[in-house]
Amino acid sequence: MPKKIKIYHRDGQAAELFSVDAREAVERGKGEWSYRPFADKKAETDEKSPAKPRFVAQHRGRGSFSVMEGDKEVVEGLTKEEAEKKAAEMNAAS
Repeated sequence: MPKKIKIYHRDGQAAELFSVDAREAVERGKGEWSYRPFADKKAETDEKSPAKPRFVAQHRGRGSFSVMEGDKEVVEGLTKEEAEKKAAEMNAAS
């Protein structure tokens, strides 16, 4: 009697098929099926993309720059260089 094995679909589902059918699905499935679970897509994306800095220097108009934490203005009334330096210092400290 043919042996059943477990294969994994790219969307996270698993199926237990006879070995002949499982092999055919994996070989002809164009990457849809695998003998091993697919890696978590979110984890792969997180590893590839660098984390966004918590504090950023942002132009506020008329030559004035501020250090922002999201929408919150943390330090205001700086030059571009001062704001970039202060944001880097604050990111290093956090």
